[in-house]
Amino acid sequence: MGKKGSLRDFISREKEKTAEFDRRQKLLYFRDYYLLKVLIVLAVIIGIVWFAHDVFQNKKTIYAGAGVGVTVSESSEKVLTDDFLSYLGKGYKNKVVKYGGDTLVVPQSGDVSSYNLVMAFVSQIESGMFQYLLMSEKQFEFFQEYDFYLDLTKYKDDPRYSDLEFLCDPQGVPAAIRLPESMRSRLQISSEDVYLVFVYSESENELNNKLMEYIFS
Repeated sequence: MGKKGSLRDFISREKEKTAEFDRRQKLLYFRDYYLLKVLIVLAVIIGIVWFAHDVFQNKKTIYAGAGVGVTVSESSEKVLTDDFLSYLGKGYKNKVVKYGGDTLVVPQSGDVSSYNLVMAFVSQIESGMFQYLLMSEKQFEFFQEYDFYLDLTKYKDDPRYSDLEFLCDPQGVPAAIRLPESMRSRLQISSEDVYLVFVYSESENELNNKLMEYIFS
């Protein structure tokens, strides 16, 4: 009873606060006080539904990526999902690899709604929803402050990749690598400004190496 009463009191207080607001004022009030929380909850729910779908099909999502300001056509996403899964071989039967599309438009105006979208995206990253991202240099620089990039030094020191173009974080650590023309063509991306970033985790995903081989072979 206490919880129901508390919720009823909260709703009553909110109604009193906004009773004399017009429609625009109510929208602004919701934006300033509740939009961020709603977006974060939605991001978590989307992640849960996304992965639970595979569980019900007796399949397991083992790897997932997304674009950040980079658009891959729907028909080309299979290059990063089904085709990559085939590349991994028979040992990955009944597994799932996913690509989440372009998850975010980087804010241009810096308004509150754009900030909330950024926070919702970062919450997805922190929940472990994605293991890699395709980003433009602008997005790479924008999200540096959130410190979720994996150190790519081992790849820069690898003769197979050492001659490729890397972007470094503010500490000078290589953290992004430019996609080759061959892969951009397969993904139907016309821009040359596309970089691969791996998301940091305490236990690095073994499929990062496989994706590097797949993309740069």
